[in-house]
Amino acid sequence: MFDSADNRGISPMISAIVLIAIVVLVGAALAAFSMGMFDGMERAPQANFQVTDATDGSTDEVLIQHGGGAEINAQDTIIKIKRDGATLVTLDEGNDVDVSVGDTVNVSSDGSSTTVNFAGNTAFSNSDNGFDLNNGEVKIIIIDSGSDQPITTVTGDA
Repeated sequence: MFDSADNRGISPMISAIVLIAIVVLVGAALAAFSMGMFDGMERAPQANFQVTDATDGSTDEVLIQHGGGAEINAQDTIIKIKRDGATLVTLDEGNDVDVSVGDTVNVSSDGSSTTVNFAGNTAFSNSDNGFDLNNGEVKIIIIDSGSDQPITTVTGDA
């Protein structure tokens, strides 16, 4: 009944067309997903910072030099100061102050408050929390607030 010469080549041809259609649809879906996924992703600006000095006194200071890369604006950053994994200070309401290549970021604390200056201008000020270099090194993490990715992490120790 189904052995006629006219019907023998139809089944393999239909299966080949269906298989090609499935491959094209899966490829199109993957391409659309991957392109859409990367369009909305923000990346943190790339910048290199290095600690140039750390002093322990009545006011502890960590000086950080902007060694290269993008200009960083305080309004677009969050600064976290940590010791042994615990966050001591979070600064997230910065002023409209930039730090460029060659400029210095000064992070200072009297133990109860913290101030961060970008190129000599007050970028952040917090009168609630401070740190003390006498208690060991601190990690200073500068985070891009748009992408929530770290721009740099430096360690200060007197």
